[in-house]
Amino acid sequence: MTVAADALRWRDIEGQPYQSSFRSSFSYGSSGSVVVEWTDGNQVFSGTLTATSVKPNFAYQMKLVGRASITSATTPPDPQTNAEGWASWQLGSHGRWWDQTDQWNLSDAELPGALAAGHDVTGYLLMGFFVTDRDGSATKSFLLDSSYHVLWRTGQRTPTSGDSAVVNHTIWRGLWGYGDDPPVEGSTVGVYAEGESGRPAPGTLVMPYGVYPVTFNITEESFHDNMGYPTITRSYGGFWAQVLEGDLTCHMWPLAVRWPR
Repeated sequence: MTVAADALRWRDIEGQPYQSSFRSSFSYGSSGSVVVEWTDGNQVFSGTLTATSVKPNFAYQMKLVGRASITSATTPPDPQTNAEGWASWQLGSHGRWWDQTDQWNLSDAELPGALAAGHDVTGYLLMGFFVTDRDGSATKSFLLDSSYHVLWRTGQRTPTSGDSAVVNHTIWRGLWGYGDDPPVEGSTVGVYAEGESGRPAPGTLVMPYGVYPVTFNITEESFHDNMGYPTITRSYGGFWAQVLEGDLTCHMWPLAVRWPR
C-alpha cells in the first residue's frame, strides 16, 4: 500500500528519534513483516499477531476496516446481497466512521450530513494495539471485545475507567533502529488505548453475528506529536500512517451455529 512519506513516524514511544540511516533505509514490506492468524467460526473474532523486524520500541494500532462504502446512517445493507457493505456498517456503528472524500473521521452526528452530500464513507474499528521490542518484534493475542479511539502515553493524558489497561513497556535499545551507539535505555513508558465515546466499555463489546469480509490494518501510533499536543510539534512525529494491511473473512456465530456447519 502507498503511504505518504510525511505521515510516517520516526520516533519510538518515548520520543527518541531513530538513526538517520534507519530512517532512510527502512521500508515496510521489505524490512519487516506482520502475520495474523485467527480462529474462524467463534463467537468473537480472535487470534494472534506476530510482528518481525518492524520499528523498535514502537506502538501500532490494530484495526478492522470496511472494504465497501455505506449508504445509510441508520440501516445496514442486506448481508445476503452486500456482505462487505454490511460488515463496513457494523464496524462503523460499533467503532468509527471514515470519510474517504474528506480523508477525516466522522462522528455519528456528522454521518447523515456527509452521506447526504454524496461523500464516500466506510466504517472501521480500532480493536487493540501492540508494542514492539528492541528488535522490532512482538507477539500479541487479540480479541474483538473493545472499541477504541486512539493511543496515549500515560504522561500525556490520565487513563480513566473507560480506557484500556496500561501496558508498561521498558525501553531497551539495540542496534536495530539506533545504530552502534544507542541512546540511554531502561526507562518505562506506559501506553494505553482511549475508549471510543458512545460505544460499549472496553471488554464488553459484542459484535452482531455474521460474516465479515474486512481488511486487517496496522496503523502507526503518532501520539499527536505532529499536532502540537500538548504544546509542541516534533519533527519525525508521524500522522497515523496506515502501513500494512491484508483482506480476511471471519465468521462470527453463537455456539449453537459454529462455523463450519
